[in-house]
Amino acid sequence: MISRYLNLTFLIFLSVLAFGQYTKIGNGGFASGNFGPLRTDTSSSYFSRFAFIYPSSTLNNLKHGDSISALSFFYESFDSIRGNNNMKVYLNSINKADFGTTALNWSAESRTMVLIYDDNPKKLLGSMPQEVLLKLSKPYAWDTTGGKIHLEILVEYTQKTNQVGTMNWSVENSFYVPGFVSQNESKYIYGTSSTGIDSITSFSNSIHPTLKIYHPSESIDLEASKLYSLGTVPLLMNETDSIKVSIDNVGLDTVTNHKVYLDVN
Repeated sequence: MISRYLNLTFLIFLSVLAFGQYTKIGNGGFASGNFGPLRTDTSSSYFSRFAFIYPSSTLNNLKHGDSISALSFFYESFDSIRGNNNMKVYLNSINKADFGTTALNWSAESRTMVLIYDDNPKKLLGSMPQEVLLKLSKPYAWDTTGGKIHLEILVEYTQKTNQVGTMNWSVENSFYVPGFVSQNESKYIYGTSSTGIDSITSFSNSIHPTLKIYHPSESIDLEASKLYSLGTVPLLMNETDSIKVSIDNVGLDTVTNHKVYLDVN
């Protein structure tokens, strides 16, 4: 029996094309719970502290004078965080491309930075893989004066309730992001402590979490981020195929009642 197939080709027509509205570093090279942005564990009184420098060569569209409105990491687990926990995220522009070979004093470093998130990450995470969006209450002005062309991010996580395990996040190494070149671009420490959090991040690596930096400049800007379809459908089945498209608003303004067109040929 000869089977026939209908090949579907999709063209999404949007009124505005996305350009320069965000910078995404990596596309989810691999999943791990050991390299940030935070590390969970089955123990209570567990903590992690990660410090990352994203070199200027990885920042693509981010330019001097842009305003950063949000950051996002990418969660890759099917478990929800439980209990009363806390995550703090700090942001800064910096003139050095890595932290150097010596250990980093996380507490001292964070005092020179801008705190952009301080809350229970449970509010951001569901039980499915997803983009975890951290909206800034006040836009961060990207100022490269004095050679501060690199992005520094610090993340602290503390838990009082044991979790189901080490939950995975999308992370990148130099194979997936060639701009990551130094083993000292990331400093971190994690462990169990009921008396206090260790501030000396003595471990180093070049692995970073996949990161998306939103710095929109256009008011209206929609993007087709995902398209779901079987791609090939047997004609003999005579079944209706479903097509789903995820449209993201990456512009400055709220968008309502905006037309999006799908063409199948």
